[in-house]
Amino acid sequence: MSEPKKCSMTGPPPPDPADEPDDVLPPALGREAILGAQDLAISPVPVPEWGGTVYVRVLSGVDRDWFEATVAAGDGKRKNLANFRARFAALVICDADGKRLFTAQDAAALGQKSCAALDRVFERGSELNRMRPEDIEELTKNSSGDLSDGSGSPSPAS
Repeated sequence: MSEPKKCSMTGPPPPDPADEPDDVLPPALGREAILGAQDLAISPVPVPEWGGTVYVRVLSGVDRDWFEATVAAGDGKRKNLANFRARFAALVICDADGKRLFTAQDAAALGQKSCAALDRVFERGSELNRMRPEDIEELTKNSSGDLSDGSGSPSPAS
């Protein structure tokens, strides 16, 4: 019986990452390039509870800040978590062109819909909008569970 062949590496060793050049940065952007960038992506979300697919969108900075402000109460210690997912869903659900389908005033009606469906929208919307679990925890910690009507203040322009 012959002995199994031993594997031996020949040739140069792999390059040392410390010897590689720093990452090459993409070109610097100017004002017009930034303001003209089409950066508000949309993503389809199957929602079997509603019998189809909805689209969710990336929020603008104004919309994200407005949503976070509606969660914080005036004193900064209490949180308005009433209808939290439905308020978020009203901001992110859009048509195939990215146009919002709901207003802030629709959040109460959306809150009457299936929690499983709202969770699907919330999960994909929070992922798309880079709302990390720690962001959501920060928004909701030290909550008194304020049970206001959940509509918050008037929505930013859509």
